[in-house]
Amino acid sequence: MTRRTAAPHKRGRKERLLRYLLRRKPCAVITIVEFSLLAVFGASLTTLVFVNKNLTRQMDVLQRENKVWDDYSHLSTFAHCDYQKAANFNTDFCKSRCGKTAFMWRHHELTEESKNDTSCLDRHEQMNCIEEGGDNYECKTPLQKQIPQCAGLFGVPMPSEMVTSEYEVIAPLLDVTEHIGKDLLAQDIFTVCPRCRVLTKPFTIKVRKTKEECVRKLHTIRKGWPYRMSMCDDVEKLDCNTLAH
Repeated sequence: MTRRTAAPHKRGRKERLLRYLLRRKPCAVITIVEFSLLAVFGASLTTLVFVNKNLTRQMDVLQRENKVWDDYSHLSTFAHCDYQKAANFNTDFCKSRCGKTAFMWRHHELTEESKNDTSCLDRHEQMNCIEEGGDNYECKTPLQKQIPQCAGLFGVPMPSEMVTSEYEVIAPLLDVTEHIGKDLLAQDIFTVCPRCRVLTKPFTIKVRKTKEECVRKLHTIRKGWPYRMSMCDDVEKLDCNTLAH
């Protein structure tokens, strides 16, 4: 009986490579695979964080825009309205006022076509008379400072003639030596007194339940300057006891 010998098996290139990888270097293969998976996972995580950050930023922008829309969607900018050519600014208040009440203004009137649009309105425009620092300029003269030369104004008694001088009375408002080196407006330096006249006989008015005052009505014949000193007092207070005698 003869003994058979196994025929030699010739391994191919792929088989030899696979045997090498699986039997000879398994740790290296596993390490390479793990690092590859870790790199893919890290790249995916970075991409997700970046996308999420962008989405969060976009959501914040949308929320702010929605809030602005909710707050102002009911308001009209009048951009669709047509206006006639505006006149020059009215500067009357600049000539007689100071502080925040000193402003120039002008009126913008709608064209005939836009007047038929109920969503359009005339516009009013105003700006400070003093462009730089106008809001910060404060009137130096107290609002109701008594000027002895201005009878009938801020409680200064009327003369016995019951009418003030027909000539213009100009009186100082400030001691300018106390404001050397400072900016002053003419409205703070001097005043032109209004001309006042007694209009009625004395009469009593009730100021409280148990108190009465004697007064007589005054009338402004000629306006003064600046604006806060342009009109005489409505009434002049009198001593009731003196009138009784």
